Amino acid sequence: MPHCPLEIRANEKDNDMGAEYFSKNQDMIRKELLKYGAIWFRGFDLMQSVAGHREMYEALGMDPCLDPLHSSGLRKFTSERDAQ
Repeated sequence: MPHCPLEIRANEKDNDMGAEYFSKNQDMIRKELLKYGAIWFRGFDLMQSVAGHREMYEALGMDPCLDPLHSSGLRKFTSERDAQ
């Protein structure tokens, strides 16, 4: 098993691309996700907001999943639509 999680760090060019970075790298990201089981995206400006995070996973063609504690009353969602 490879070292987990894989870390992908944004540079200035990546941040300038916004959600397009994830669209263009969708195949590579999905392949690496299957290999590593998790990816730690660091330094991406896009994902500093709920709306930006949604843009990221939509660009990857992924569906959001709910927090496993969502129904326990321990956490209140910012937005169920955004699985937060």
